[in-house]
Amino acid sequence: MYRRAIKAIVTGFALLMAAQAGSATSSADIIDRFRFTLADGTNLTTANLRGRVVMVNFWATWCVPCRTELPLLNRYYRAHRAEGLVIIGVAADPGAGGRGQWLSPTISYPQAAHVGGPDYRLMWVPMTYVIGRDGKLVYAKSGVFDQDKLDTIVGPLLKKR
Repeated sequence: MYRRAIKAIVTGFALLMAAQAGSATSSADIIDRFRFTLADGTNLTTANLRGRVVMVNFWATWCVPCRTELPLLNRYYRAHRAEGLVIIGVAADPGAGGRGQWLSPTISYPQAAHVGGPDYRLMWVPMTYVIGRDGKLVYAKSGVFDQDKLDTIVGPLLKKR
């Protein structure tokens, strides 16, 4: 257990360092390995989403800050999806066989029923990764997004073509 926790911290730190250093090879290689099976059965990878701004948001049903953040992310997605924004929601506690109870009809962005790829063990939720149009990791941090943070971090990425 202790060894797994240390590995998760080191992996998260490596992702953040790669993003801060602007290392295209390190962060893009790691991020490109994420694979998602969406609730409707569609398979996609972050590599397939190059050219778009991608937010991967890990949350949990028991997490009050997460539930507060979801409507904001939903509104932001609806307002900016035509500009190339993709948000993928991943419930850290999907419950019944990994499907069903955590899906919300009020969330219009895709929800992943399964995630594969690099060893990304979560230490906290919400946890959000933001990937630029070029496939580079721009942001990886736990904590709740607010409108100012969306406008500061995601807004400029949407303006880049």
